[in-house]
Amino acid sequence: MDAKKIDRINELYHKSQSVGLTEKEKSEQAALRREYLAAIRGSLRNNLNNILLRKLRIALAFKSYDMIKIFKLGGVEISEGELSALFRSEDHKNYKECGDKYIRVFLKGLIEYCRD
Repeated sequence: MDAKKIDRINELYHKSQSVGLTEKEKSEQAALRREYLAAIRGSLRNNLNNILLRKLRIALAFKSYDMIKIFKLGGVEISEGELSALFRSEDHKNYKECGDKYIRVFLKGLIEYCRD
């Protein structure tokens, strides 16, 4: 969500506290809030996935080649660079969000890895 929309949310909030909103402004405010919450929830979910993957790597003492092998067992070919991007900090230019697919594939591969 861009800064313009966030500024508009704040503007509508302050207006609602001082003079009140028209019906059109109320519906705009509700739509902007829904969009904002969806963006925050999506970002939070992916950040949690990155944290989960990082914690599993540390807890299980896996090296990069172990992680790549597990992803492959789960059915996804991932390069060392892509894997590295999943472990970078969020403000790094090469950071990559870990979507639900990656977690699902990793856990599926981990099950296969532990069975062997």
